[in-house]
Amino acid sequence: MANQRNWIKILKIAIGSSFAFTIAQALELKYATSVPVITLLSIQDTRKDTIFLAGRRIGSFLITILSAFLIYRLMGFGVLAYMVFIFWMLIITYFLNWNETLSVNALIGMHFLAERSFSFAFLMNEVLVLLIGMIIALILNLYMPDVKRDIKKDITLLEEELQIILNYMAGCLKGEQQIEQIEKSLPVLKGHIEKGLNRAFDNMKNSFSHHAQYYIMYMEMRKSQSGLLENMRNSIVQITMNTKEAMEIAGFLEHIACSLHETNNVVTLMDDFWEIKQKMEHSFLPKTREEFENRAILYHLLLDTQRFLLMKQEFVQSLTEEQVNIYWNVEKKKS
Repeated sequence: MANQRNWIKILKIAIGSSFAFTIAQALELKYATSVPVITLLSIQDTRKDTIFLAGRRIGSFLITILSAFLIYRLMGFGVLAYMVFIFWMLIITYFLNWNETLSVNALIGMHFLAERSFSFAFLMNEVLVLLIGMIIALILNLYMPDVKRDIKKDITLLEEELQIILNYMAGCLKGEQQIEQIEKSLPVLKGHIEKGLNRAFDNMKNSFSHHAQYYIMYMEMRKSQSGLLENMRNSIVQITMNTKEAMEIAGFLEHIACSLHETNNVVTLMDDFWEIKQKMEHSFLPKTREEFENRAILYHLLLDTQRFLLMKQEFVQSLTEEQVNIYWNVEKKKS
């Protein structure tokens, strides 16, 4: 995906720079060769970045005109004056955090130095040089690869991996030797989440809808759950007995795995948790030290399972009605 994005950006720069230069030449602008440079420097990785940079370029352009006028009027059109101009623009862009605008500012300042004029006609020339370069960049960046399909694929893969890990954990509680499989699956899960999270940020930066944070919220929730799974793994490796309570929790983990889905609001699963917790609290007390230690670990594991479900519940409750309608296309599920 990153390679595709890079190739698209390279293609945009090549096409945009050539087209910008053609327009500048057709309008017979002075310093037409600067227009493709501005286009090149203005094409960013996302739509939002390009638009925000365009806004900063306009602001810094106005500061550049005023600064160049004052410095060149006071010091004359010379190398020393240009050095002072660059030094001043460095200070301005540093304090405004507009460092990416400095190269174009330096270019515009050089034009005034070479032209030795602040006539209205030349000012309009510089305005057009800037606007053509920026507008071409903005138009080209209207097209961005849609990553939503890839994000949905990431969601499917990570949910499948979550189901696998939960089933492995259930198997361990039943006495099966599946800790090694859990160890192998956890890094795979984290890889799917990181890929999905990166794409989710790309999607948000290319969208102007306030609901676009949905995928970031979802991936962050799964990231928190994956961290909790490591704690659950650590608890499971300490269990030395196959007890009735262990079988209960194993069945519960399998039930969670079967129900695990993006649009599940875990209401029914939380009801099941309270039922199992109540059973454990009212079961016979352990008779030996080993039974007591295993019961304590199982109880801790059950509470971690509750936290696992609460993370999803909090995510669901944080969604707006608009996000539910757009991304789920269904009413919030109850199982």
